[in-house]
Amino acid sequence: MSKSDCCGEAATNSSPELVDCADVVTKCAHELLQAAEDLRKYAKHLQREIDEFEEYERRCIRDTEAHIYAKQREVDSAIAAAEASVQAEIEQSKAELASYLQKAQDVLQAERRAFF
Repeated sequence: MSKSDCCGEAATNSSPELVDCADVVTKCAHELLQAAEDLRKYAKHLQREIDEFEEYERRCIRDTEAHIYAKQREVDSAIAAAEASVQAEIEQSKAELASYLQKAQDVLQAERRAFF
């Protein structure tokens, strides 16, 4: 009689085969319980790894965003400095042109006075 036939046969006959079948069922149940416990432990382990990875991912995103914002501030600052420098040069050029214009007008007036 095979082990698979054991339970069916043992259910109809109260015999030593019933005891043997019960032992097999009990052993299988213990093995299944152990396998279930092992799977629960492994699931907890995987969940910890998932949680750690998600935290790492959030940290990477935060660090990347902070780096991008820092670079953007550097670029904005460089642009503002360049604009200020250009504006200063424009103002200086305007002052120089106004000075040259005034000198030209002074020379022109002096020549008019000398001519008339």
